Amino acid sequence: MAILLYNDGDADVLEIIRKLIPNAKLVRVESTDDAPSPLLITEDGVFSGYEIYSYLREKGLPSDIVRQGE
Repeated sequence: MAILLYNDGDADVLEIIRKLIPNAKLVRVESTDDAPSPLLITEDGVFSGYEIYSYLREKGLPSDIVRQGE
């Protein structure tokens, strides 16, 4: 199970998560200055920003799709 917290500026990550983790819960949040966005919460940990791409690569998800967001 995965939860993605995102805001309007996170369209690239949102699209990638929809493709690679289709059962992820997607939660749109208002942008705040003191909270990282996007934030991916999984059973493996919590990942923000570029850590999300590293996590997806580690999990062996299709690298061509992961590279699109970098």
